Amino acid sequence: MTRITVTLALGALLWLMAVVAAHGQSAPESAYTEVFYSSGGLRIQA
Repeated sequence: MTRITVTLALGALLWLMAVVAAHGQSAPESAYTEVFYSSGGLRIQA
């Protein structure tokens, strides 16, 4: 029983650390700007 409790506690700790690490990361800034424009019936992304 103790072994199961320790395993669950370690799993919960690792999960919590992963959640905190993922929350701390910010989205990288884009090096370019997306521009959409129409060309006749087409919508072009550049």
